[in-house]
Amino acid sequence: MSFMGWTGDYPDPLTFLESLFTTENQGFGAYGYSNKKYDNLIEQSNFIKDPIQRQEILRQAEAIIVEEDFPVAPLSILKSYYLFRHDKWTGWTPNVSEAYLYEDIKYKRENVNHKM
Repeated sequence: MSFMGWTGDYPDPLTFLESLFTTENQGFGAYGYSNKKYDNLIEQSNFIKDPIQRQEILRQAEAIIVEEDFPVAPLSILKSYYLFRHDKWTGWTPNVSEAYLYEDIKYKRENVNHKM
């Protein structure tokens, strides 16, 4: 038994499916997990341009992990929360990968008329 954590690098299923479960990568493969059919599906998905066909191939691969082999048991899932006041700040754009460039966030200055 072992404990491992992983956060996706980019918003694509392969950030988990390829990195953690293929025989040649060092994710759970380092613990002896290997499935040729799974490896072939992942390899095939790398060359499919049609997003619907690719999704179907990746679902088949995921089914091997979740329904057939079950090499891991997820214990928890990381969720990030952000509070952002749109009346005070600009530049915050939520995105799937939760990757934010904080240099884009600017404080809204009040429109103040200074009289001399």
